[in-house]
Amino acid sequence: MKLLSLLAASTLLLPLAACSDEPDPIVVSATPLACGRQICELERPVAVGAKVAFQTTPLGIATSARVVEGAVATLEAGFLQAEEAYTLTAVAPGRVTVELLDADAQVVGTQVFDVAAADHLEATITLTTAAGTSQLDRVTAEQPQSVPAAATARIAIDQRRGADSLLGWSEYTFEPSLTGGARVVRWDREGNATIELAAGQQAVEFKSTSTALQGRFVLAAR
Repeated sequence: MKLLSLLAASTLLLPLAACSDEPDPIVVSATPLACGRQICELERPVAVGAKVAFQTTPLGIATSARVVEGAVATLEAGFLQAEEAYTLTAVAPGRVTVELLDADAQVVGTQVFDVAAADHLEATITLTTAAGTSQLDRVTAEQPQSVPAAATARIAIDQRRGADSLLGWSEYTFEPSLTGGARVVRWDREGNATIELAAGQQAVEFKSTSTALQGRFVLAAR
């Protein structure tokens, strides 16, 4: 009887020992805000010299962030007006881990970024005419593209390593070489330009301010 009583008591204690009042810890992750592309896939490598912005999710837990491998990338707090946002700048090829920290400086989440060096620039050219809109993808430098003269062309630069597109936005200088009354409608330092075309050969050149990459894109407008 004494043995049975002990077994019964130990059985009753088992569920109590397994119970815990402590909630599961909340894991914080990085949600992309801007990456130089319409779709931000953080699994894709970031180009050397480029920037990626992200926000911690959920809000209100991580109060700071840091990079472990400072030779591969740097990190600054803030991006536009977004809360708990950070901007990563890729410095050299490799892999970098960003640690997300709470108010007690404890790691509550991590995000790993691969960094790769782009080897050339390509462009996506969107043409708008009275008939509608069309797009030329993966346009390479110095390869003239036949386009209608009565069109507006929006040129967006893309950094690639081989066939793979890389994440991040970079800064470029911009130099147009236009003829026949074609004119620049607008441009920005992130590799975007809009040209109102005219008949003739129109060219625009982009040069990266952080790497040796450059590309001259030619439109043969007819």
